[in-house]
Amino acid sequence: MAGKEEYRIFVGGLSWDVTERQMESAFQRFGKVLEAQALSTYSMSLFYPIIFRMKCPS
Repeated sequence: MAGKEEYRIFVGGLSWDVTERQMESAFQRFGKVLEAQALSTYSMSLFYPIIFRMKCPS
């Protein structure tokens, strides 16, 4: 397989006040978290994604 693979996942049903650090702590056991980005909205929408990239061990 040529090149590195990256995956993005959506994690739903989270508290509105979840932090990027909390997400990194929760998922670090699966591999190195390269980036955690909380995308918040100021509307009352139910869509509140947390996006992060991980590098998983081989």
